[in-house]
Amino acid sequence: MPHREAGDILGSMSQSPSRARSVTVDLPDEVFHRRSWDPQEIAEELRVLWLLEEVRSRRLGFGKAAELAGLPQARFLLLMGKHGITPFDYDEAELAEAKAPTQRHSTLEELVQGITPENRHEEIDFGPPVGREIA
Repeated sequence: MPHREAGDILGSMSQSPSRARSVTVDLPDEVFHRRSWDPQEIAEELRVLWLLEEVRSRRLGFGKAAELAGLPQARFLLLMGKHGITPFDYDEAELAEAKAPTQRHSTLEELVQGITPENRHEEIDFGPPVGREIA
């Protein structure tokens, strides 16, 4: 049997949570001529894939999904990347809004025009030069 990267990542999974629901899934026999038939391994892989889909659909956060999968968050994030799932909870419209400038920056000329006698302070003395400052 060829070595699989997903198996490496899934290999460190802990036992199923104490409270769980079982689902029966019919899988076609023809797919098992290229892999072993290990029901526990397949069940764990399907559980992780289901949790990945819950994260993709924004029904579950990746931290909780990693916990339920029995994986460290870093490993779960690697799996998310392999399945094209972003850990950032933003859709395209929200990202565009976040990237848009919230306010226009003033020019130096505009800032200087805003100086008035009321908002201008006295000169501040920081003492004599102590290094190679220009005096």
